[in-house]
Order: sequence, then C-alpha cells, then structure tokens
Amino acid sequence: MTDVILHIGIQGTGTTFLQEEIFPKLEGVNMISKREMEALEVLRSPKICIGDQEKLIAYLKNDKINLISDENIWWYHPDPWFQSNVHQRRIEHIDRIKEIFPDARIIFGIRDIDELIISSYNYYVMIGGTKRFKDFQKEFPFYSKEDFRYNDYIGHLKRLFGDENVYIYDYKEIKMGVNECIKGFCDFIGVDVPVFENRKRNASHSLWQLRAARFLNRFFRSRLNPKGFLPEGLNPQVIVFRSRFFPKRLRGRNPKVGDFL
Repeated sequence: MTDVILHIGIQGTGTTFLQEEIFPKLEGVNMISKREMEALEVLRSPKICIGDQEKLIAYLKNDKINLISDENIWWYHPDPWFQSNVHQRRIEHIDRIKEIFPDARIIFGIRDIDELIISSYNYYVMIGGTKRFKDFQKEFPFYSKEDFRYNDYIGHLKRLFGDENVYIYDYKEIKMGVNECIKGFCDFIGVDVPVFENRKRNASHSLWQLRAARFLNRFFRSRLNPKGFLPEGLNPQVIVFRSRFFPKRLRGRNPKVGDFL
C-alpha cells in the first residue's frame, strides 16, 4: 500500500521553511511540492474526483513515504468556487481528496487568527498591493475571521482520516522551539530528524515597513498595480525590506489588527 502524507495548510504557518529546509532532507521521503505543480493543481481543483487518481499516482513511489506539501489545498483562494461558503467548500474538497487517498495521513498547521489575517495582508502588499487594510478586506472579504476559522475543519479531518492520522502543529511552536517541533514532525512521518539550518524564510514586514511598502507599490509595476511606471524588480520593499540581511534593530514591531482599525 502506497504511503501518502498530505501537508495541506495553513498559509503563514512556516510552510516555506518546511518545504525548503526540512522536507527535502528527509531520508526515504518522496516530496511532492511546488516543482510538481501539475500534481498540485489537480489537488487544488474544486473539480477533483476519483477519476484524477491516475494523474496523481504517476508522482508516487511505492518504496518511499510520499509527502505532498501544499498549503493551498486547505483553501485555494484564487478560485471563485472556494470564495462562497468557504467552510463548506473546504469540507467538500477534502472529502473528494479522501476518495483518492483513503489511507492518507494529514499534517495541518495553525496560527492565531488575527496573525493569519495580518499575514495575508502582508503577503498582498509584498506582491504589489496598494490598498489600505480596510479596503483590502472589502475587496477580499474571504480574508476574515469567519473564513479563517479552522477548529471545525480539524474536527472533520480527524473524523475523516482518524485522530491518530492527523498531526496538528501550531506556528508558535516553531518559533519557540524549532528542534522539538521538527522532532514531532519526523516522529509522525516516521523518519529521523535531518540536519537543517534554522533560517527564517519569507520575512514579513514590520508595521512601518508595511505602510512604507504599500506607499512604494504605487510607483512600481506589478500584477496588482500594472499602471506603475517603474520596473517591479527595483522596488525596495522586496529587495531591501524583506532581505534577511535587513538589520533587526531597524525593523520595529510587528503589525497587529488593531493598528488598522
């Protein structure tokens, strides 16, 4: 029987760190992630069905643990189907995936919901967004506390796959004790802990950086601001603010939802 583990969410819970620094180094694990975008697009699709099984089997290896890692499986928000009745859509989607991988194990990351909302806004600004926080929420109403709730979804995962087959981790555990957290991952997967570098990926903007970045984005071309008159690649909010070499003492504090209300 093919061993399959699905790492399905949530965005902003250390997923890039896991996908780049931990999962590729696991001995005896066949990792399926962003390089295999064709497979991920099948899993993200609201039209996924048992007939798609053959497309996915091609990526699996019988002699290894197959770890499919894509935080967008939880909620592929660019697709309009997911944007109406979000919670029910997530349930329907994972039910369909269950039909294809009935014996799969699940890894699911969580985070404080207010932090998730700010993380989503931070990402929006990072890719060129220019709207204020309140306008951002009006345009993308599915980035709300109601739609980010995950407790009911976790309950459904455990009923669907079995409590012992669902591993839940909290993002704060990675920040507070990365070694112990990675050991928990590896124990669940059934592999040894690899040698890894504890280096943060996708550094978020601090409060002042976030406000400055949104202002700078007005002048630079991007998918969200095609009318910008300067090339996107010169935008300092990407090449300077988000650099891991940017001095921590200059960053300032992290933004909170209350800063924008």
